Amino acid sequence: MKILLLSICYLSLLFNVGCASAGIIINEMMRDPAGVSDSRGEWFELYNSDLFSVDLEGWTIADLDGQRHVISRALVIGPQDYLLLGRNSDVSLNGGLTLDYNYGGNISLANRADELLIKNLADEIVDSVVYSAALAFPAASGRSIALLDPLLDNNQGSSWGVTDDSSGNAYHPQNYGTPGSANFPPAMVAVPEPSSFALMLLGMLGLLGSVIGANPASRMVKPSI
Repeated sequence: MKILLLSICYLSLLFNVGCASAGIIINEMMRDPAGVSDSRGEWFELYNSDLFSVDLEGWTIADLDGQRHVISRALVIGPQDYLLLGRNSDVSLNGGLTLDYNYGGNISLANRADELLIKNLADEIVDSVVYSAALAFPAASGRSIALLDPLLDNNQGSSWGVTDDSSGNAYHPQNYGTPGSANFPPAMVAVPEPSSFALMLLGMLGLLGSVIGANPASRMVKPSI
């Protein structure tokens, strides 16, 4: 589904039609840190699968129970890049993490069941995750849960895995995750095949790219975000 959304989004750029940054993805979450309190050690990671940078200033982090935080400064995420957002930016207290953004105590990630929403300037939900054990989401104290691949549906528990406790994933003596980097080796993941409609759109992208490449005067500049 996300392959389809990204294809439509890219087509909209070619035709100078707006697109609501479909590629900003909730990619990893540490909701139950070990050795540090939740109020200091919780964090989540965003991934930008778009082909352009996005400034998240003015965007909203929220849940369905009234928690809400508006990002108060410029916060740019580049194409195919990651941002790390957390509750406490003090590396001596949060488990040793250098955050890209500190959202403070307005947002908390419940250990068992909760929601996380990312909204754009128009208050549209760009991405959201509703997680619980009943929905087959994995959980383990001191280990993040991470998408097996950013293109998978992140509201399916089967799309997530628990970060293993290999030394390469240890950012703290008791906590494991991959903040700011890819979650799992690509060989571990079987990404669903795109639908025939998505393949058709991708074919159209290739055709349009060939036409634009042959006619430089027709090239369009992406509007600033």
